[in-house]
Amino acid sequence: MSQKGVTMFTPEADAFLLDNWERLTSRQLAAKISELYGIHPKTQTVTDRLNALGVHRGARYVPHDFVNPCALPIGSERIDKGRTVMVKTENPNKWKPKAAVLMGYDTRTSQAIFLDGNPLNITKENILVVSKRVHARLAKNGWLNSSGEVIRAGATWSELLYAIRDNEERDE
Repeated sequence: MSQKGVTMFTPEADAFLLDNWERLTSRQLAAKISELYGIHPKTQTVTDRLNALGVHRGARYVPHDFVNPCALPIGSERIDKGRTVMVKTENPNKWKPKAAVLMGYDTRTSQAIFLDGNPLNITKENILVVSKRVHARLAKNGWLNSSGEVIRAGATWSELLYAIRDNEERDE
């Protein structure tokens, strides 16, 4: 048993901890140190020693190379809230709308409109990408629930309206 302020860890044991803390849990580290150096620390003692050495792993440690066996691979699809097809683009757990991946638009500035009204029908012919303000104009005028031809015409009209307004503001 160690006295307060005195450590049972040798410099070699400390070096072992610093070399292996990312790969092994505190329980595994305690077992290895016991096996290699003949000292028998408890799991909490190993965690405390890691903290003293400047390694703070948090309440629940997960080794850096751990891969969740239930994690879906990149390219997996899911239907989000019954209306948007999402595609996994990065690990861990980064998802984007499939329409944005297919059409290559930024979801912060643009919006996809499905011309047949079915958001599960993701084809280039069925998707019209417009700016957020054009989408708002289409919604305000009630054109989003119309046929594909009306939506295309309304989008063109809205783009022209905003181009004229932007030009007038620039001239002033």
